[in-house]
Amino acid sequence: MKDSLKEKGLQEEIASLRRRMEELERCGKAVSSSGEACSCEVFEFAMDGIFIIDLKGRYIDVNPAGCKMFGYRKEEFLSSDIRLLLFPEDVERSFKLGERDWRHGAFIPDYRMRRKDGSEAWVELTVKPFKRGGEDLVLGIKRDVTGRKKAQDGLLKTREELERKVKERTAELTEINSALGEEVKKRKSAEDTLKALIEGTSSVTGEEFLRSLVRHLASVLKINYAFIGELCGENKVRTLALWAGEDFAENIEYRTAKTPCEDAAQKACCRHSEKARDLYPEDKLLADMGIESYIGVPLFNSEKKPIGILVAMDNKPMPAEPDHCGILQIFAARASLELQRKKAEERLTESERKFRSMAENLPIGVSITNEAGDFLEANPALWNMFGYGSKEEFLKVNVSVLYVNPEDRRVCVELIKMGAGKDLEVRCRRKNGAEFLGSLTSVSQTSGENEARFISIFQDVTERKKIEAELLKAQKLDSIGVLAGGIAHDFNNLLLGILGNVSIAKNCLRPGDKAFELLDRVENAALRSKDLTKQLLTFSRGGEPLTEPSHIEQLIRDSASLVLRGTDVSCKFLFPRDLWPVEIDQGQIAQVINNIILNARQAMPSGGTVTVSAENIEAWAGPPLPLKSGSCVKIAIKDRGMGMPKKVLSKIFDPFFTTKKKASGLGLAISYSIIKKHRGHIGAESKPGEGSSFHIYLPSAHNEAEPESAQISQARRGKVLVMDDEDFVREVSGEMLELLGYTAGFAKNGEEAVELFRRAKEAGEPFDAVILDLTVPEGMGGKEALAKLIEMDPEVRAIVSSGYSKDPIMSEYHKHGFKGVIAKPYTVPEFGRAVNSVLAKR
Repeated sequence: MKDSLKEKGLQEEIASLRRRMEELERCGKAVSSSGEACSCEVFEFAMDGIFIIDLKGRYIDVNPAGCKMFGYRKEEFLSSDIRLLLFPEDVERSFKLGERDWRHGAFIPDYRMRRKDGSEAWVELTVKPFKRGGEDLVLGIKRDVTGRKKAQDGLLKTREELERKVKERTAELTEINSALGEEVKKRKSAEDTLKALIEGTSSVTGEEFLRSLVRHLASVLKINYAFIGELCGENKVRTLALWAGEDFAENIEYRTAKTPCEDAAQKACCRHSEKARDLYPEDKLLADMGIESYIGVPLFNSEKKPIGILVAMDNKPMPAEPDHCGILQIFAARASLELQRKKAEERLTESERKFRSMAENLPIGVSITNEAGDFLEANPALWNMFGYGSKEEFLKVNVSVLYVNPEDRRVCVELIKMGAGKDLEVRCRRKNGAEFLGSLTSVSQTSGENEARFISIFQDVTERKKIEAELLKAQKLDSIGVLAGGIAHDFNNLLLGILGNVSIAKNCLRPGDKAFELLDRVENAALRSKDLTKQLLTFSRGGEPLTEPSHIEQLIRDSASLVLRGTDVSCKFLFPRDLWPVEIDQGQIAQVINNIILNARQAMPSGGTVTVSAENIEAWAGPPLPLKSGSCVKIAIKDRGMGMPKKVLSKIFDPFFTTKKKASGLGLAISYSIIKKHRGHIGAESKPGEGSSFHIYLPSAHNEAEPESAQISQARRGKVLVMDDEDFVREVSGEMLELLGYTAGFAKNGEEAVELFRRAKEAGEPFDAVILDLTVPEGMGGKEALAKLIEMDPEVRAIVSSGYSKDPIMSEYHKHGFKGVIAKPYTVPEFGRAVNSVLAKR
């Protein structure tokens, strides 16, 4: 019997194949002869789908039956290739088979394909190559055999079961045949039922699919109620489609605890053919609806976790046949996919909502534009940045209007298309015409209509560029400072030899002597050289100001008067009575005032008035400045000179930049460095023909400035240890100490100083004070030496001395254990005040 069935099936297949080949031959001849497939009557009215593709798999033509079979319009086919009808996992295999079959022809009885709605279709595929107009093409005929395949699969299984039973029960053939006929009838009925259900739900999705499924389920099983429920939270279910008798009922949500739905969500199948409400007495829903029988199966996600249930219920007992659990489980698999798709859509919608909310609240501009420059979307930060009052108003503006130079937009678009649309700087214009610098980062995407769109992030970087410019200035000064500091250090040591010896020599002469006067001139020249080294030190990392609380009004008056003396430029002062004291190095700030007043005088060659004012600022509320929060004093110096263009104004604080023929270009650069080291800020404003204004901000002092004290009287005599690596510095310092009445000891580095101090202390003749040089190229420096000395004597009276240091010890010597400070070079009176001051505090 099995062999006869196989032979019969083979004959049917051969006959079908012969008919298909004849039909394909006729269609191919028609296509070749007509030159245009769509004009062929066979092509247009064929029941099967006829497709023409090239050897790359692109669709050249398709007949109406082919469009209907898969749910696509002809235009959709012609703009795509064979991937359109393939599942992703079948694409690679199909192209490999195509490379062989498209050139030689083939017949494939079962070929899986995908409809537009995503459903699976099985076709009987015949492929034949042909030429048209010299071009190699492929003709394919597809016959939908989805129903037949499913039926054949089921029938084959039934036939195999029948054959097995026939062989096992040959002796009871008559009785078995009768029973077998009944079984075939029942299974055929079940197959017809399932086929009807599948056909009724295969072409719809979403809510329509769920409603169609439960309606068909109730009809096939001849029951009154069926529903699909979504698990929502702990012990809760919400119906998505509920069939009740003759129509759909309104969806409900209820707790599943102690109900059959709780079991249905946890078991493969929960079935109660009768007395369901008696088994769950606490389920009021079953009682209210008069439910007698109940069957439910779980719906799982891809991780095998329950996400819902599919339930059938009735007011009467359910018969044992048909297999209700099997039927529900078949449709539960399809319902699970639909429920997962629904949840994915909900997550996507929520994600889009969150993304939109994030974009709406971002402090930077976000937009979507098309290639023509029309805005399709924009967030509030963007339209506010450009000064527009609403999104509607902004979306009416073309993006080219926002560029100062419309040509910049074309350049940006080209860069974005090349994939280089990151951090593009463009000059932009606000609605009121004000210009600013913007930074654009954009990517290009193609929409569903194949239209180029640009997703962009936009920032106003005007203030950031100002800060970067300030940083660049600081970096330039820092580079020069390394060189300047080294020069200042060596020059100060040499200058100490000159200035110190002159100061000592003057103490050996009477003021009226000619030699005294000559030495006085040398000393003045050396002191002027000392001021030069101070200028160099302001560039260096070690040129930190030696600050103290000071009243700045008199310092400004004196500095301005000194510069303008003997010129036809006058100075007008505007100071409040309660001007706060500031924490400054008076010498350095005087140098700043001198430099700016000198520039003002040179800007007014025909004379004029310079206005100098100052004011207290409690809390800064203007444009962003690189200042720490707190109170400060603002000094403004304004001239009525020629003014400066914007290009010159941006460089005035750069080292060596000058517009004058005989100038070093260091004056304002030094001023900039001094103010920065005072933790302040200096800026300038100017326009050609309107003069210039300089603004200086200095932090106010926490303590009131104290008046200068009278010269400290000379302390009692004592021993002083001098540590310096330069021989002539030790010699000059020793002669000064001898002149002042002190006994001197000498060391060329920290190790020697520590050893001499220890011996003197052990001998009972300790040193009263120690003068330590900070920088010693070879050996221990002053900072390290002091740490050793403090271990021997915590009360050691140490004075720090240096012409330059990369550490801020000179300005914060108390924090490091020193009792006094003296900067090189120094004179006998300056040296005496430093030593006497330290010893007087014992």
